[in-house]
Amino acid sequence: MRHDCAPFLDMTITLAQIPVGTRMDWRATFDDPKFANAMRSMLTKANEENFDRLETVLPAIDGGACESLNTVWQARLPEIAEDFFRR
Repeated sequence: MRHDCAPFLDMTITLAQIPVGTRMDWRATFDDPKFANAMRSMLTKANEENFDRLETVLPAIDGGACESLNTVWQARLPEIAEDFFRR
């Protein structure tokens, strides 16, 4: 996904099924590395808060059926991400 307002960045979220559930890798590449370095501490804390919120939202998406969570995520990721970042 492209974040087309400041701070400008590209975000890639990948999902992989693993024996204990779904692994999510989250990578944000900022257009301005100086900004990313200057804001690293704040961004790390904010992302931890985002993941804490996400952890409470995900079980409700598919009625808690973790075995199908990867399928749900892949089908609805753009919608989920848009809603998640609007909060």
